[in-house]
Amino acid sequence: MDWMETNFYIPETRNDPVLRGRLKLQPYQADVLREALAKDEKGNFRYSIIVWSDIKKSIKSTIAAAVNLFRAEYTEWGEFYIIANDLKQADSRVAHYLRRCLQLNPKLGSKYSQRGYRTTGPNGSFLEAIPIDPSGEAGSNADGITYCMDEQTQILTRDGWKGWEALTLEDEIATRSPDGLFEWQKPMDIYCAPYDGDMVRITHRSLDALVTPDHRMYGKFTGGRGIAPGVDGKWKREFVESLPIRFLAAKYAMQTRNYYPVLTSTWDGGVPAWLTIPPTVGVPSGKILQKERIISPMDYAEFMGWFLSEGCVIKKKGRFDGFSIGQSKTRNPQKREQILALLRRMGFVPHEWAGGMNIVVYHSAFGEMLSRFGLSNEKYVPDDIKNMPLPELKMFLKTFIDGDGAKNWANGYVIAVRSEQLRDDLVEISQKCGYSCSSHETVDRRWPKNPVMYAVYLRSQDDGRRTTKVKHRNWSLEKYKGMVFCPSVPNGTIYARRNGRYYWTGNSELWGANEKEKQRMWCLDDESEILTNKGWKKGVDLTVLDEVAVYDNGYIKWEHPRDVFIQPYSGKMHLYQHKNFSLMCTNEHRLFGRYSYSGMLEGRNKYDHYGVMRSNELRNSGYSYYHPVLVPKGIEKSTDHPNWIRIAPTKFHEEKFISWKDWVTFLGLYLTEGCTNDFRGVPCNVKISQLRAPHPQKYDRIYDILHGIFGDWVKIEKRDGFKISNTELAKITKPLGTTWFKRVPRAVMESDLETLRSFMDAYILGDGHIVEESGSVQITCASKGMADDLQEIALRLGIRSSVRRHRTWWRITLLNGSFSVSVHKDSWSEINYSGKVWCPIVSTGLFMARREGRPFITGNSEATLSPTKRGKSFRWVESYAGFTEESKLLYSLYDLGVKQGELLWPDRLYEVTEGTPTPLELYVNREAGMLCLWNTQPRCPWQTKDYYREEAKILLPAEFQRMHRNQWVTSEDTFVPMEWFDACFRRPEEWPEVDVKRHPMVIALDAAVSNDNFGLLVGCRHPQFENDVMVWYAKAWKPGASGVIDFLGTEEDPGPERMVRKLVKDYNIVQIAYDPYQLHDMAMRMKREGIAWIKPFNQGNDRLIADSQLR
Repeated sequence: MDWMETNFYIPETRNDPVLRGRLKLQPYQADVLREALAKDEKGNFRYSIIVWSDIKKSIKSTIAAAVNLFRAEYTEWGEFYIIANDLKQADSRVAHYLRRCLQLNPKLGSKYSQRGYRTTGPNGSFLEAIPIDPSGEAGSNADGITYCMDEQTQILTRDGWKGWEALTLEDEIATRSPDGLFEWQKPMDIYCAPYDGDMVRITHRSLDALVTPDHRMYGKFTGGRGIAPGVDGKWKREFVESLPIRFLAAKYAMQTRNYYPVLTSTWDGGVPAWLTIPPTVGVPSGKILQKERIISPMDYAEFMGWFLSEGCVIKKKGRFDGFSIGQSKTRNPQKREQILALLRRMGFVPHEWAGGMNIVVYHSAFGEMLSRFGLSNEKYVPDDIKNMPLPELKMFLKTFIDGDGAKNWANGYVIAVRSEQLRDDLVEISQKCGYSCSSHETVDRRWPKNPVMYAVYLRSQDDGRRTTKVKHRNWSLEKYKGMVFCPSVPNGTIYARRNGRYYWTGNSELWGANEKEKQRMWCLDDESEILTNKGWKKGVDLTVLDEVAVYDNGYIKWEHPRDVFIQPYSGKMHLYQHKNFSLMCTNEHRLFGRYSYSGMLEGRNKYDHYGVMRSNELRNSGYSYYHPVLVPKGIEKSTDHPNWIRIAPTKFHEEKFISWKDWVTFLGLYLTEGCTNDFRGVPCNVKISQLRAPHPQKYDRIYDILHGIFGDWVKIEKRDGFKISNTELAKITKPLGTTWFKRVPRAVMESDLETLRSFMDAYILGDGHIVEESGSVQITCASKGMADDLQEIALRLGIRSSVRRHRTWWRITLLNGSFSVSVHKDSWSEINYSGKVWCPIVSTGLFMARREGRPFITGNSEATLSPTKRGKSFRWVESYAGFTEESKLLYSLYDLGVKQGELLWPDRLYEVTEGTPTPLELYVNREAGMLCLWNTQPRCPWQTKDYYREEAKILLPAEFQRMHRNQWVTSEDTFVPMEWFDACFRRPEEWPEVDVKRHPMVIALDAAVSNDNFGLLVGCRHPQFENDVMVWYAKAWKPGASGVIDFLGTEEDPGPERMVRKLVKDYNIVQIAYDPYQLHDMAMRMKREGIAWIKPFNQGNDRLIADSQLR
């Protein structure tokens, strides 16, 4: 606090004789800052997220700037990013106050340099303003193109099935909650764009899908590269039921053995609908012949099921006479009795017709009411039926199936209808009732004109043996060129259909989770490899199913990457080359290590740096040496292994139990010099080769180890080795392979460190030697797999190593512990590259890789905090309350901090300006590491009642509550109330005569960046009452599925710019007012042409004044 109040300058206090330009914090602000910047006993910050939400004019942006500058002043080589929705906002608030302080404080400002949007300090730290908009640096590809479906796919909305060309943000989309409930939700956004590339196809009798490779499939998955375990290679109902429903990218889902898609949901909503049947009135007497009837929701649902499946309206002499329902008296007597009982409950007198084939009710008013459902090819289910609760929906569906359906399979039905709309309605109702659906179109040749018939197949998923299973052979990859689209909904799932197959699938996450374009700049070349828990793997072959070696506070741990980026790349790459180190990366890739001006790490001066640094930044930093981190301290945790290895008894030997450590030691010798001998195809003995003459000490040492493990089983073999004649031991060693194919068993690799050291010592004893000049150890093997395994064991032990091939054998060099690599800048080069680049996203931001057999630790494809910054960095969010429907990110922070947190100081009272002291609304969520100030009271001296009285006159009530009381409001609250619009109505005779060619008129334009309407108004003053304003023309343009409005349009359908030019010709336009933030380019074009006076209308003060004049 002392530093901020001493060094951070603001213009408001320059004339104060005491402060003389310095910042003065209020008591509550100082206390919150002390808590926010407090550290624990380890010297780490207590909180990783600080939300500072305060009412307007409480200097929250100034405080954020002061915190950033203070942190930059005392952090060497720190990176501080000031992020907002767009670059203008990012640079005009916190970053502006920061630069202003450096201008007002010359002593502090002289130490900082400004270049573009970046401010750099003398200790290497910088502060930079960046945007988070989809096209900006912080949110590249925020539209999530990789999560899309093809143009033939449709999704279910309240208004029916819609494809990419018809879907809008106003539609309510069918979604499935995590609890399995069918819910309607409006999309937060819709992505739609052309696409040319690979698509994943599923072809199955119950599922047809064509999606981009990263589209999120929804369901259960078994088998296939460790995605889920199988059960003895067989499908078991209990096993599948125990699996969780989850999302998996299509490119990985297609590698599974079985995919069980989610095809059903449960309806838990709806409103019971009562049916009112109007009275029948006689003509011409006007006498009421039949009274009005009120039908219960259950009877209404049952009746509509019978009528829409088997019913029609009766007309006589052009007038409606009633209705009939077909059901044979002889073939279906039970169903007929159900219909008769229903009609009697409804108060009707049913009659038989057509020899017992039909049931007729004479009721002209009800017949006319039912006529709206049309003929058989026009029928549909009314909305009040579709939106009923589940019991009524089940009654409707059961009755419809009884009327026009048939049993199909042991647990399903088939329904045939002629109406396309009725088919779609039945699918929606069936889904709500828990059935999976499919449909099929066919031509019914029994009737004239060959009408189209629609067959709807319903299948219950209650019987586990009938669960839909998509096998590996049902997946394929194909080329696609066309439109792709996907909406983003809160539940993350949507109900889709393609070629008559209906299924639940994941939707697009449109908040920039992948950042593909930015990741492209954080990658390694295709020769680099990554360490997984199954060994070394080419980076370009990596998937999220692999567990990779992650560097965490000096140790290795294993985790699945959150995502893997792999893409073709052509351009410049940075190469760092040393005899014991090789790294090739894109220019923005994040290196990890030490950086110095001299090659000696001892006695580093204060400008030497340790941690993560971008490759470009290193080359522009002035450093001369890069010292990469090559090995971890070891592995974080070893897996369990058996305590003993059992050697079964034979004819000549008793049963023997060997400790795990002894067994691993034996394997170290066996994998170097051992083999298994067969007799007539049956393993019979094990031999360890070792000549005594050149290495008598080694020979004796090996014998002592073997004899200590196996005792008298060990026999000396002609002084060139040792033989263990035990058939059961030979059966165990035989699967380890021959010389060219030997591998270290994974159980050995995952042993504890002491056991691994025993293995490595035994291996070196059998086939290694010490290089006296360097003190390093060299061991050889004939198998590349063995070389990789040995290097992995060295890394697990914290030993530096390199692997090199020599024609038919491999050399592994274990380097001396005091050896370090210093890559001089003369060994930094830039080369042209064309190939694939890759990088994973892992939690710590660092992973283990290697190139040309030389391992190193490097940064990954996401700007996560590295271990060296953990506890030393945090996120600071400053704002006041937003709109509940729009400010999703801010509201999630509010929910996490305020709703899920607790008051930190409930007993402390803080001053309220011209009011009674109250507790400070400071919340803490310790599990989330979050501190949240959500102040709703005026606590600064200048926040007086007079100030708020003036503000209340200018602002709308909801806007006043949001800005000056920090309260959440709905966006509808801030617009003009509908009754104000109603008051503007004039009857035609009240409109004055106006000569539009002479009377001055103004055009007002309001646009949006994307996914919002474009509004245009033409207005003028009333010719008799100059304080009144009249609107002569109004038009709105609504974006389509692409979220973009065509500003020019066509002559037949003009866009905003073309319409403005037309209006200028037709009216006496004296001014065009526009929002400069959104329409600057178009306005400047028209200004240069001189078509009218172009006036920018600011959304700040101009907007507030205009809004206040509406009162």
